Amino acid sequence: ADSDLPFLPRFRMNSHYVIDPAHPGYGRWRREHPDLLIGRLGEEISKNSTNWGIRTGKDFSCHGVREYVASIIFELIDRFDVEGVELDFMRHPAFFRIEEAFQHRYLMTDLIRKIRQRLDEAGTSRGKRLILATRVPPTIADSTRIGLDVAAWIKERLVDIVVVGGGNISFETSTREFVEAARTTSCLIY
Repeated sequence: ADSDLPFLPRFRMNSHYVIDPAHPGYGRWRREHPDLLIGRLGEEISKNSTNWGIRTGKDFSCHGVREYVASIIFELIDRFDVEGVELDFMRHPAFFRIEEAFQHRYLMTDLIRKIRQRLDEAGTSRGKRLILATRVPPTIADSTRIGLDVAAWIKERLVDIVVVGGGNISFETSTREFVEAARTTSCLIY
């Protein structure tokens, strides 16, 4: 049935479940590319550290990770009649080694630019603007700390929608700083 509701598939930007690498749920890509994960091959990480919890996540400082993720998102855009995509940075909010995240935020912004460009190209051929939505941490500082320069994404008009926080974040979370960042743009803040 036709609907006026836009179809925006959500893409989890990372996942780093604590799971045995031999388990099928660990994923073939991770087994084939252990050098592209946040945890380094042969690295000893204390089970009590945050680094241990994120070690199986994709390391976006690696060009191969960004290309892999982009290829999946581009396939969604190119093969399906979507109204856009939502990039979920909150499901597992770690994309770089903790001590490197801030300095690598430009890499994620470059990826966002490439996705915006592909959406614009597809939108031109379909005769409509395709939406780029992002789900990000509850503050601009938290986003920046983990390597997401959301303020730049808004300022550069790369994103159309910013969803603040995740399902476990209180409805009383302030969105004021995001609203201020988007004041002179058409970006919607939720």
